[in-house]
Amino acid sequence: MTAHPQLPSWLLPAGSVRRPFKAERPVPMPRKAPACFDSQEVYGKYKVLAQLTATKGYTYCTDCTPAHRDAMKAAGRCAYPGTTFARNNGVIVGRRAK
Repeated sequence: MTAHPQLPSWLLPAGSVRRPFKAERPVPMPRKAPACFDSQEVYGKYKVLAQLTATKGYTYCTDCTPAHRDAMKAAGRCAYPGTTFARNNGVIVGRRAK
């Protein structure tokens, strides 16, 4: 298996290994699944991968998309409906309103 420390986890080739960055401490994430996730199991899997690539300022809204935010708003499951999105090096990044 080949290690790819520079690629986000969702872009890794199948069978690749992600070497985590050495962070001062893990990015804090809620224990309970936010309402926008379909289940605690889905959130648990997401959380494992997200903590490998997350950097300072990261929230689960960082990985959201405009379409998912809009669907969750319509279903009453979005806790941060003011999340905005920007394209950063070709990747859509969600940012919560402060």
